[in-house]
Amino acid sequence: MLYQKFFLFDISHFAVIIKATDIFGKGDKMPYIEAKMSIKLDASQKDDLQKKLTGAVSAAFGKPKAYIMANIEDDKTLYMAERKLEKGAYIAIRLLGSASKSACQGLTGEICDILQSDYGIPGANVYVTYHPADLWGWNGSMF
Repeated sequence: MLYQKFFLFDISHFAVIIKATDIFGKGDKMPYIEAKMSIKLDASQKDDLQKKLTGAVSAAFGKPKAYIMANIEDDKTLYMAERKLEKGAYIAIRLLGSASKSACQGLTGEICDILQSDYGIPGANVYVTYHPADLWGWNGSMF
């Protein structure tokens, strides 16, 4: 549930009150993407991955790309089943509110497709987790 937060803007002699949902779009999701990759990426590859993940999350949850934050960390040591992964990834998606299992299922498939086709990381070496949050702050206040 998005809390009713209002912003006041003074435009000439008129005061305009806008609900937060009018600024950020409908729905509760304010996504944050955290990607930990076992492979080394150059700056261009990080930018490309960020754009692709942001686009996928935006499409899955209907949130404009302008409101999605991403963190791409490369060259991480990841283990699965007690073996070091030469090519592996952990992707965490944090959301204000919740999302349906079907939306997460579709997004998980798309993320695995991106990682396999563009970076050679097999889906069997990828975990994608979703973390709903009731409390989310931005710009000095709470939603």
